[in-house]
Amino acid sequence: MRPFSLSVIVAISQLTAFSLGLPALDSSIVARSQLGTDASTFKAATYPDGRNLQFENLEARRAPEVTAVWVPNTQTHIVMTIGIPLAGMAVENLLANAIARVLNRMLQAGDSVIDHGMFNQIGANAVSLQVWNANNHQTTYGVLGAALSAVHQWMNQNGYVAMSFGIYDGNNLVGNGVVNGPG
Repeated sequence: MRPFSLSVIVAISQLTAFSLGLPALDSSIVARSQLGTDASTFKAATYPDGRNLQFENLEARRAPEVTAVWVPNTQTHIVMTIGIPLAGMAVENLLANAIARVLNRMLQAGDSVIDHGMFNQIGANAVSLQVWNANNHQTTYGVLGAALSAVHQWMNQNGYVAMSFGIYDGNNLVGNGVVNGPG
């Protein structure tokens, strides 16, 4: 009987030592506060009274401005969604360089579809221009040049902004693009 009780005592002491290494309570068992974590003045499972809440001045949201521009003497037009203002000279140089690049490409190789379905131009101050094919259509360098000229002219008259735009050749959406940069 003695060896049995001795083995039980050893087993209990080993379990006790092992259990001391475990955390006392699991986090799911710890008592929770009755206050919500996002609003310390409201009790959990209650709703704040909307008449007593203090709000900052909130401006009404409005839909982004959308503008269409037709390129004279072509079937090309663009539909632009206007964003935030950008640094003028950086965008001016970006668009001028992109147009020059497109014209040089057309002088060297003629009018063809944009390479790999994408056109990217990076400018100073983290501004960039990206154009890609859309709607299973292909954008040509001629249509791209006309669209970029229209974007450039519109920005010269209305200010330099971030924007997204669709490029249409006739009734077909052939490309999408964005002008991005820090605002």
